[in-house]
Amino acid sequence: DLEPAPLTPQSRWIILDAGGERVGLLVDRVEDVTTVALQDAAGLPPTASPSEQRHFQAVYPLDHDLLVLLDATHLVDVPSLAA
Repeated sequence: DLEPAPLTPQSRWIILDAGGERVGLLVDRVEDVTTVALQDAAGLPPTASPSEQRHFQAVYPLDHDLLVLLDATHLVDVPSLAA
């Protein structure tokens, strides 16, 4: 388990739609915001572990990096999402 991080001027709320429920995640900081097109998504590589397959939805190749799309329903514990 991680210890809670202190609130700082860089702390941000990220509001997610997780299975039809709005959920706020408090994060330490946001380094960048990127817009991607759904059609640019690549599937997860076959070497992705079962945990990665459960928590990630897609990979987006960027110029010099990869962007991994997280599955928000696996990031939060919302009773109505457990099904």
